[in-house]
Amino acid sequence: MSKKKLIAFMVLSLTLIVFSTSLLVIASSYPQVEYLTIPLFEYSHKGVYDYKAQLKPNILYGSTVIGPGEGTLYTRILKYVNFTFNYHFNIEKNSSIILRYSFKTILSSPKGWSKILSSTPNVTERFIGKVAEISTKFTLNLTEIKVLLSDVSDETGSFSDRYYIEYIPRINVLASNDEGLVDSFFTPKLTLTLVESSSQGSRLDMSDLYQYDNQSVTKTISITHGDVYWKLLSSYILLGVGVGGFSLSTYLTYTNSSKYEKKKLNDLLGSIKEYVVEVEDFPRISRPMSIYSVKNLKNFVKMAELIEKPILLKRDEQHYVLRLIDNNMIYQLELSKT
Repeated sequence: MSKKKLIAFMVLSLTLIVFSTSLLVIASSYPQVEYLTIPLFEYSHKGVYDYKAQLKPNILYGSTVIGPGEGTLYTRILKYVNFTFNYHFNIEKNSSIILRYSFKTILSSPKGWSKILSSTPNVTERFIGKVAEISTKFTLNLTEIKVLLSDVSDETGSFSDRYYIEYIPRINVLASNDEGLVDSFFTPKLTLTLVESSSQGSRLDMSDLYQYDNQSVTKTISITHGDVYWKLLSSYILLGVGVGGFSLSTYLTYTNSSKYEKKKLNDLLGSIKEYVVEVEDFPRISRPMSIYSVKNLKNFVKMAELIEKPILLKRDEQHYVLRLIDNNMIYQLELSKT
């Protein structure tokens, strides 16, 4: 193959490599498999606490019963609090619903101790449809709590300006329908804080009277993009062809160049090529030698034919260096490769 054709083939291979690499980068930016999350239905938990506080006769409120938002519960006039807890579960699809629930009340101190005031065993109820509800009542007797705190303080020797009473429902919902299954826990904890403060008064504070949680059941589907697969496959094939073509053209260029160089050298040496011995480097000679540079190849050939001794050939990047050693004399000729 001629040098021009080899160069054209090499350029074509490089172009194919660049094109296939670009196509590969673009195709790789798209997923072969795409995962989509599809919502099936939603469901929600709602826990609401309501209360009525029974007070001693007082000047502040002029009433012995107050509810949420009607005033601070000062412990010096507070007798007890009646609580109602209402739980509501709602689901978008008609379902078979099972509620399992229990309640626990814990008294604790920032000093590190805690005591379970009450607990109930698990209760199970079943419902059909979209709604499940439960309601329960409990009472906080402040007089009993103060007596208990006094006894524990005497036993432990620890006192605090605040104590915590936690009412903890633990509700597990199992709901099933044609679309899917729900297995969800809801723990709407009510925290009561008994505060002894000279600046703000002794009082009972409450938090989290309303709690809500909304969730959904989903499913994941996979979508296979066949066009991305074929683009990737085509890119790899074209890249392989391009790399193979470039490697082949590079090899042929090197091989042809070596053959051309060898032919040119044989043509230059002519009749003395049979005497030529190629060496990595010229041997070192310990005895004094005189080196003569020969002007041209014609004169060097005449001398080689006359002396009839081996000719040493050394190659470098730019030249062929020929040496002919005869007794104490070295005849040297440098030939350009170009």
